Amino acid sequence: MKKELEYTKEQLESFINHHMDAVIITDLEGQILRVNEAYEKVYGWKSHEVIGKKYYDIAGAFSKDVHENIKKTVAEKEAINRVEVVRARKDGSLVDLRITISPIFNGKDELVGLSGVCVDISEAKKAKQELDLLHRKLKESELKYRTLFEYANDAIYLLEIGSDHFPARFVEVNEAGCKRFGYTREELLSMPCHGIIPRDSDIVQKTVEQIRNGNLSFTLQSQFTFKSGEIKKLEYSGKLFNIEKKKCFLLFQETGQST
Repeated sequence: MKKELEYTKEQLESFINHHMDAVIITDLEGQILRVNEAYEKVYGWKSHEVIGKKYYDIAGAFSKDVHENIKKTVAEKEAINRVEVVRARKDGSLVDLRITISPIFNGKDELVGLSGVCVDISEAKKAKQELDLLHRKLKESELKYRTLFEYANDAIYLLEIGSDHFPARFVEVNEAGCKRFGYTREELLSMPCHGIIPRDSDIVQKTVEQIRNGNLSFTLQSQFTFKSGEIKKLEYSGKLFNIEKKKCFLLFQETGQST
């Protein structure tokens, strides 16, 4: 039995010493009995500086928060799991942590102490904040794009290009573009391109030729017969690029341009 107890103690010591996260052991009053090396790195305190002191006495402005967590664990004899908190280091700087406080029982199932495991989540939280900021900026950019796109006086069309280099479908079109063709946005987005612009039309043939020649940006002049039967000479500027591995073509045409 004695050997088993010694072996168990050795295992516990090894667990504490080699745990990658900060580990702290206290009695029921919050007096620090043991900390590991990771604790020293996270908080900046050496073990000899904190052992024997009350945990909430070195927590500074967060002492009330720490005291409440200890009281709750002792009273309920249940763990407090993965709570995100802010703590002060020895030098006064703040660190974001995810803590778990667990009760420690003896062989008689009596509560004798508490263990705390503190995971430094500062970098993860910083990364999340940066990601949130990026998402916010993207949403703002999208809103600006939508405003410019929708209210532009010029006709703007975004077309998906098929593997045969022909325009396959409308991905997006603004109000000016809808008026130019005489269709609603819903109609244009639901119809294949050849249902609106014949594949043998002059402008499609010239566009396909430019794409096959590897030109990514170009301006075209062409004559086109609209839905109303009106024939106009138009000038389009376009740019070819990829969106999520799909080849797309963005076309601009000033609504006042026609002869």
